[in-house]
Amino acid sequence: MKRVLTTSLLIAALTLPVLAAAPTPPTLPPTAKKLTGPEIVKLYDGATITWNNFTQKTEMAGTTTFDFKKGTQTGTWEGGGKKGTFTGKIRVKGDLWCYKIGNNKETCDSVYMDGQDIYEVNAKGVVDSQNKKQ
Repeated sequence: MKRVLTTSLLIAALTLPVLAAAPTPPTLPPTAKKLTGPEIVKLYDGATITWNNFTQKTEMAGTTTFDFKKGTQTGTWEGGGKKGTFTGKIRVKGDLWCYKIGNNKETCDSVYMDGQDIYEVNAKGVVDSQNKKQ
């Protein structure tokens, strides 16, 4: 019995920090302005953006540069004790910002600005990413 309790406590101690690392997305400020498709292109094209992503199981952050003429993005990321680089496809569809990295499904979000803060918000109204233009 003592061994089972000790094993259970050890598993809990190792698991809880991972569960606690799941990021909580910020709330979209009521003063944030939703951008149109042309405004999204103007904001992101040729820009380098630092971001914090809230859709992963652990906090993810990085920097991305966008090129709408080529329809590509390139960047770096780190999170969960790992880091790397990525490339992907980008486009604007109506007033939605869409991107695809590797074999992942394309993601399309609305983009909002509040001062210098940029928010990418999914169809459920949840902030996927909070960004800043460099």
